[in-house]
Parts: sequence; structure tokens; C-alpha cells
Amino acid sequence: MKTKIYFLATTLLLLFSCDKAEVNYTEVELIVSSELLFAIDPISTIETSYLQVKEIGAKTDYWLNIYGIKGFEYEPGYEYLLRTYKKTSDKRLQDIPNVEYTLIKIISKTKKQEES
Repeated sequence: MKTKIYFLATTLLLLFSCDKAEVNYTEVELIVSSELLFAIDPISTIETSYLQVKEIGAKTDYWLNIYGIKGFEYEPGYEYLLRTYKKTSDKRLQDIPNVEYTLIKIISKTKKQEES
């Protein structure tokens, strides 16, 4: 009897602890703006800096504001072209992004002139 209860408890624990979110990895190229965006973080309500990025080949021309790119050190005043892995999860949690970028390679780094 104890064995059956142990087996049932273990099975239930495994079922409920499994993350059922589907995760997709794709390789994308990003343009990283030479300027950071400073805005209020909606979770902590503290002013935070965000990278402004555009995905090359994306169907939109909008800049995305992201916290960062794993393995990438940003230097203000430079525009970057990066090759990255894009990890997308179908799991949607309120206020938590479901997209994450990881650096593969810096393709170019271009110094941008300050506008007067």
C-alpha cells in the first residue's frame, strides 16, 4: 500500500512540476541603437535603461525595447549589428517578456556622431 501511495505521489509531483511551455530558438540579426532608452520599469517602478533593437527581416519597422542581450556588453555611442539566438516561449506571464536574445557574434560596431 505504501508503495502505491509513493508511486502516485511521485507521478503527481512530476506532472505538476513539468513546464509545458514550448520554447523555440531561431537565429536573427539585430541592429542595436547607439542610444539607450531610459524609462520607468513597470515591475519595479524604477527608472531603467533599455537597449533599442530592430530585427532584420522582421515584418515591423518598430524599435523594440529590451533589458539586454546575454553575452553582449553595450558601449554607448556605437550602433551594432549582431547575430543572436532568439529564444521565444509560448508561455505568457503578465509583465514578463517571453523573448530572450543571446549573442552569437558582433558583425559590426559603428561609431555614431552626436547630432547638434
